[in-house]
Amino acid sequence: MAYTDSCPMTPDEHHKAKKLFNQAVDMPGDQVRAFLDQACEGNAAIRDEVLSLLKYHNPQDPLSPGSSPPAPGTPGTPGSAPGNAPGTDVGGGTGLSAFATSGGAGTTTSGGGGNFRGRARLMPGTMIAGRYRIVGMIGYGAMGEVYRADDLTLDQPVGLKFLHPALAAQPSVAQRFRREVRLARQVTHQNVARVYDFVEAGDEAFISMEFIDGEDLASLLRRIGKLPAEKVVDVARQLCAGLAAAHAQGVLHRDLKPGNIMIDGRGQVRITDFGIAALSVDAPERGISPGTPAYMAPELFRGEDASPASDLYSLGLVLYEMVTGVQAMPSGAAQRMAGPTAVTPPDELGTQLDPRLNRAIMECLHPHPGDRPESALTVAGMLPGGDPLALALAAGQTPSPDLVAESHEREGLTPAGTVTAFLLGLGLLLAVVILADRTFLVPQAGLTKSPQILAYEANSILELLGYSTASDDEVYGFAINQPYLRAVEQPDKLVKNTASVNLAEQAAAVVFWFRRAGEPIIPDNPLGDVGPDSPAKLEPGDVRMRLDGRGRLMSFMAWPAAALTQDNDSPTAPAAQTALWSVPFSRAGLDYAAFRRTPATVAPPLYADELWSWSGPDPHDAGRSLTVEGATRNGKVVYFEVRPWWWSDSMPEQVHSEEVASRVLGLFLFITTLLGAAVLAQRNMALGRVDYRGAFRVAAYGSGVLLLAWAFLHRHVPAVDAAAQAVFLNLAMATFYGLMIWIFYIALEPLVRRFWPETIISWSRLVKGRLFDPLIGRDVLVGCVCGIAAVLLRQSDILLGGLLSEKAVLPRLPFMGDTRFFSLLGPGKTLGEIFAYQFVAIRAGLLALMLMLLLRVALRSKYLAGLAFCVIVATTFSVMAAGQMYMPWLVNILMALALATLVIRGGALQVIVTCFVFFLLMNSPLTAQLSRWYGGPALVALGTVVAMLLFGFFTALAGRPVFRTPYAAGTL
Repeated sequence: MAYTDSCPMTPDEHHKAKKLFNQAVDMPGDQVRAFLDQACEGNAAIRDEVLSLLKYHNPQDPLSPGSSPPAPGTPGTPGSAPGNAPGTDVGGGTGLSAFATSGGAGTTTSGGGGNFRGRARLMPGTMIAGRYRIVGMIGYGAMGEVYRADDLTLDQPVGLKFLHPALAAQPSVAQRFRREVRLARQVTHQNVARVYDFVEAGDEAFISMEFIDGEDLASLLRRIGKLPAEKVVDVARQLCAGLAAAHAQGVLHRDLKPGNIMIDGRGQVRITDFGIAALSVDAPERGISPGTPAYMAPELFRGEDASPASDLYSLGLVLYEMVTGVQAMPSGAAQRMAGPTAVTPPDELGTQLDPRLNRAIMECLHPHPGDRPESALTVAGMLPGGDPLALALAAGQTPSPDLVAESHEREGLTPAGTVTAFLLGLGLLLAVVILADRTFLVPQAGLTKSPQILAYEANSILELLGYSTASDDEVYGFAINQPYLRAVEQPDKLVKNTASVNLAEQAAAVVFWFRRAGEPIIPDNPLGDVGPDSPAKLEPGDVRMRLDGRGRLMSFMAWPAAALTQDNDSPTAPAAQTALWSVPFSRAGLDYAAFRRTPATVAPPLYADELWSWSGPDPHDAGRSLTVEGATRNGKVVYFEVRPWWWSDSMPEQVHSEEVASRVLGLFLFITTLLGAAVLAQRNMALGRVDYRGAFRVAAYGSGVLLLAWAFLHRHVPAVDAAAQAVFLNLAMATFYGLMIWIFYIALEPLVRRFWPETIISWSRLVKGRLFDPLIGRDVLVGCVCGIAAVLLRQSDILLGGLLSEKAVLPRLPFMGDTRFFSLLGPGKTLGEIFAYQFVAIRAGLLALMLMLLLRVALRSKYLAGLAFCVIVATTFSVMAAGQMYMPWLVNILMALALATLVIRGGALQVIVTCFVFFLLMNSPLTAQLSRWYGGPALVALGTVVAMLLFGFFTALAGRPVFRTPYAAGTL
């Protein structure tokens, strides 16, 4: 090719030169000069290019009397082969890409190619396969020749690489030639020379490939000695991107050297000559691998298998030569085979070098493959100013987990931003606490007595009713009174009288349940919980009781043991009736004399020989009446239940149907997402994209916190069989949920790395154990602020409902399917809930991310996926919170939008922390009056959130000063 002094021809000039050549090739010699003088319009580069092509087309052209094109093989011309120049290939390289050089030295050469030097078999103008017109030979190698040609079908210059007829007759060589095409076509990247097709035309077999207008790195280094540091970094980064693209397809180069690296006219780097490359999954070739000894990794001389680490060693040698101008290794194979050769670091040769570049080179040149960088993109990340994540995304590759963890794509918060977020979190948390007594259920439920006092009063009621208080087991707890809350929130649908109610005075929103048995109460569920109706079966000696928050009796049921049963006639006299029922009535806060007996219509769930029923005024709600149902057995009270105004026979069925609808919807979304996750997980494993280490750690942590939650919340009984069964069931459950998290992670994490890797940088660092990384602190801090803000949004709905609606709007436990307050029972239960919410938050976060990715894959648009995500999440939240919110759709749409933003931009860690803080605060007995008996559990929850805010603040700050002094040290 012809060039001006330092500026190569542009593609437009190339195109014009080709057209002028086609017009001038058939002109008489005396007309050509005048034609070119006019057509080239003074552009010497185009004119010289056309003249060069004409000389190759007709060496006796009278345009240059007395001169002809230099013979191929002459140094300094296209086709030259310096005999023993550095970089000479002894391994059979074939020069995959066609190219042109300014000095002619950029040819693909081979020490074994002497039989084919000095003569082009195909003359310019020769037509091949009816499509390609030969322009001239531009290179050769041990396996064949490379020509520049014009593709007349596509109207573009191409390179044609021909296999020499003497070698084409050898089946093994021809097979290798075909494999070269198969390997090279797998790699499509801007820094790798492209291969178009394999063509057989008559006796000729050749490859059509990209024609690169530029110079090879070997020629450039011979001309200028070494490259400036900035150019070295630029070339190195492009080399890393090209190698990463090849390695991602399982292709190894195995002969990376300056002679196989082209730099085109725009400064873009292309890796060429995959002629001896091999798939990393193919059967390895034993013995010394083919290649150039001066650029081969030590393990290849020992006959070990080639690997990506071998290419990285060659990359280090190329970078070494670029920064120093000399080869790092001797070129003789015998010297390299004698043993490992020490490499002098570039910065010790008097070269002014950035320490990061020096470190990247020496890391690549480590004698042991396992100690070299993990990948080419990792090397790129070690370069000055390099971000491996940005490089991987620009290269269209899926970055590795370690690459994501090492990325600097996202920086932490500034000191001012960190302080702002921390103060905002504290301010929002303070607002939540101030509004808690008006918006949270526990402060409004009239819980004036602790569970220990209520249990004492329950035992005193048993003693007054003639039951022994000695028992083998006793258990109690709190539960939300669902029928009461439904009636309060929707009074117009249940009773005619819609007058306002005093929740604290009625003290029925949260009830205290008490159970006692003659033998240990064995849980009948995998969680190991004992509830007011679980286990449901009644046994002799069982006692069940419900009290309201003030200790008033709401219901009583007992199955007397044989020793407690007496053969007494049922009392019928008024005095006897008063003596029999005065205790339960008085402990219920009712005046027995104010009630009149009515026909009994309710059959208790246990045997009784006489039924009782009364009707009278409700002393806790003026203007309302209530009924009382009772039953006796042999003169002993076995059943007593107060049914106030909010009681309805249809209520249990109504509540059940809504709960079923909510659970069915949640189950449908869970199963759909799990099936989609299983499909994606199988695909990711087949493609080898899985981060097994991260998946195992996350799954193990999820299972671990679930087991800890069970250990603190489970009711442990002394029965060996029951304890063993509980341990087995909970281990199985923890394993199942751990496997579920593992599947979600395997399905989710590779896709997030592909589409939104910047969102899991902090998560990847956390999985690697870098707990005090500033990005982790930032995400914990932001997640806490978002979780507190979500709670405050729910509180705002409660307050707005109280101002604008006649009905009461009370919060429930959100999305948990549980109606018990474990945290009211002591610090151990509170700690168990903290562990449980960690698992729930991980599961909820992974489900949200999985749903967003499935929608992204299905809809192929992040905007449509975000819109669909908001619709699904808002609908699900609204159905699950039916009747619990004043403006469910508005609030839940806002929460869905915030969650979608966190998923797409905030990342996995922010989503999980947000869910955890939201669940913890919404399910804790928060109150502004911390002197109440449940102030301790409230302080634990608040202390946990404040500790997370402090951790996020100091970790995100990373030791940076919050306030900078305006004076430099020593100036005062």
